[in-house]
Amino acid sequence: MFSIYAFLRKISDNYYDIIATESINEQFMKIMKIDNYDFAFKIDPAAVDLITAVRKKGGIALVKSSFNKVILFEDIISFTPEEYVKFVVKKQLKTGPDEEIDIEDEDIKNEYIFETKKRDLLKNVLNKWFPMYNIFDIINIIKYLEYWGILFNAGFVVTDENKEDIFIEIIEKDDERLLNILEKFLESKDIFNKFNEKYTIYNKLLEAFDYMSYWDFENLEEAIKALEDSYNTFVSESDKVKSTKSDIELLYEIKNKLKEEK
Repeated sequence: MFSIYAFLRKISDNYYDIIATESINEQFMKIMKIDNYDFAFKIDPAAVDLITAVRKKGGIALVKSSFNKVILFEDIISFTPEEYVKFVVKKQLKTGPDEEIDIEDEDIKNEYIFETKKRDLLKNVLNKWFPMYNIFDIINIIKYLEYWGILFNAGFVVTDENKEDIFIEIIEKDDERLLNILEKFLESKDIFNKFNEKYTIYNKLLEAFDYMSYWDFENLEEAIKALEDSYNTFVSESDKVKSTKSDIELLYEIKNKLKEEK
């Protein structure tokens, strides 16, 4: 069963911006425990329709921070660009209740461009990394838990510290079924780890963006460059994940080495 999830970014104490909405398998979300974090929440289809309608008319749709677990139609608030500046941007910049905000229109425009760039970069990461996990990958991750249980019942708990010893022990048992289970376990674990590593990196990028404000920079060009530099740093970190040798590759290396020694 699939549910719609909204990926959010906090922009003030009162509102979240909606980066993207995606239909995701519920079982997969339970395994990854994404509901424990503050960036992905279930959203009612009626709320998604409202967001779409607001954006088509050139408005800005935000989620009220007071929503409870599932984002409903009534949790969405819409602003015109002018209202967004008055009730969100300027309100965030005030330090006192009676303080007048003296900001050039160009600054307001640039701040909006900066925040839109943030959202586009985050959405790019979501589209690039997470939709690749289709139903077959989800089943694989569920099977990972099943294979782990079989190995555990056979007395084997694979960790980073003991994996080479465990691989050798299982290979030398000459038990084809157990070795096949180990291979399937490692293949499923590899899929799980790749998702989890990218998921962790996305959270780091989201946190980094939350601490970046247009008003911290001298001009828009400098602000946009800082966003892109941060984005590229974390995307590069994800590329390093790809280059790491997987456990299944290590298992095959050990198998071949033991064969040669016989």
